[in-house]
Amino acid sequence: MRYIVRISLVLAVTVLAACTKAPASLETELDEITIDFEGGPVNLKVSCNVETLTTITYEQGEDWITLLPRHLWGNGVLSFTFKKYSSYNEDRHAVATIVGKGVEKAVRITQTAKPKPVATDLDLDRTRLSAEVEGGQWTIGVSTAGEWTATSSQLWCKVEEGSGVGSGNFLVSVEASTDYKYRKAEVTVKSGSLERILEVEHVGTTIGDVVWANSNVDEPDTFGANCEVRGKLYQYNSKVPFPTYANNTEASSTAPVPDFPTGEFDVMCETWAEENDPCPDGWRVPTIDEIAALIGAGEPEPRFWFDYWLAKERAVAGAYIGIDRTTIQDEVTKDDMKGCIFVAQTGCIDRFTAVMNDWWDVTFWSCTNVGQTWDMRFVWMNGNQDYSITDWSGSRFGRAVRCVKK
Repeated sequence: MRYIVRISLVLAVTVLAACTKAPASLETELDEITIDFEGGPVNLKVSCNVETLTTITYEQGEDWITLLPRHLWGNGVLSFTFKKYSSYNEDRHAVATIVGKGVEKAVRITQTAKPKPVATDLDLDRTRLSAEVEGGQWTIGVSTAGEWTATSSQLWCKVEEGSGVGSGNFLVSVEASTDYKYRKAEVTVKSGSLERILEVEHVGTTIGDVVWANSNVDEPDTFGANCEVRGKLYQYNSKVPFPTYANNTEASSTAPVPDFPTGEFDVMCETWAEENDPCPDGWRVPTIDEIAALIGAGEPEPRFWFDYWLAKERAVAGAYIGIDRTTIQDEVTKDDMKGCIFVAQTGCIDRFTAVMNDWWDVTFWSCTNVGQTWDMRFVWMNGNQDYSITDWSGSRFGRAVRCVKK
């Protein structure tokens, strides 16, 4: 009988707890989000006592909103980032739907169109474009009230649909490179006496007074087709390529990389010998001072941002480098790099074990030694937004190479 009473008491407590559990609730700080054509970040506070998942449904266009995080495990903040909108014709809309067990909330999103220009205005939605080795096609927005034409200065950079009346778009097509040489074109847009220039760079991007390659060295004397190709790893002053086992989710090799020479090694020269430089013709390994200027070493805020969340929707993690961090986070997209470059995570191969380590880092060689010829300078950056250019590395480490124009 005592056993039955004990069970009855347990059941009573369980039923009472179930009856007193608070019902699911969900509230948002705003019922609607409105942002202007310039785009940018918006944070939305969510009050909820259950786990939720947020999805975005687009009514016009696609992929113009980045949302982090999508999952909340109770109260939290949804961080939206809106891309710049170049249309003058109509606002665009989307709906963010927050769903949890027993609760659902829809937040309507509106991004307003650009103000319509007057007859004396002529503007482009961008004034520079950097194409990678594989080339590609871009849509360029024109804002004006009159007739306009767009023409290119180079045959490898073609303009399509290059005329119109009032606000519109034209296409810029860049042919793939076959020789890995840097080249530049100007697309001139005219409307009456007004004129605007779109600068188009191919294979490289000018940052300060240095032209940086848009992708890592892959096989010797070649670049990867685009910046998402991690490329090969090289020992200092060597043209022999080795694979990188870096990826987005887990560590690297567990066994030595085949045929990788190990140990201490004196390269017997103060910089990368021309015959051993794996960069394509017309390019070279950068100095440590050039790397320092690129990443903003010593500045209050470095000029890079490591994207390990893949928030920019690239296939690989890595660092956007060469411009201020706020612009990178708020404005840079895959199609509009705003004048920076992207360097994929590659890790490095240890000089003693021939096993790949530091697999998560973005790291690449300089051509600068540290006062003797068996230890060399390099840069590393990681997902904590940390970096170093003061470290040195034995010449037989295997690292990525990102070139600059001679």
